Amino acid sequence: MATSTENGWKGTLLKSDNSSKGNYMLLVGGHNIYLNTGRDYSALVGKPVNVTYKGTLDSFGLIDITRNKINKYKTLALMLLETFKNFPDFELLDTGGGF
Repeated sequence: MATSTENGWKGTLLKSDNSSKGNYMLLVGGHNIYLNTGRDYSALVGKPVNVTYKGTLDSFGLIDITRNKINKYKTLALMLLETFKNFPDFELLDTGGGF
């Protein structure tokens, strides 16, 4: 049996899609981890977070959920790439006329 130690996950916090499993869920590498807590983390929904817990994967207690500030720039860069990927390609043509 594993001992209880402080552990953590990094992922995106979402509202749960199954309230019988928890009121939040953490998306980690394509997997859902359901969290049931009375604390209000609604300001972090849709954002990259760090989740710390104590215990084992089979039986754990939530310690805290905090914003993963290191990933906010990566998230912004990915959003910008997604935004600009649909822009048409263009070429700068030298018509010899100058400016």
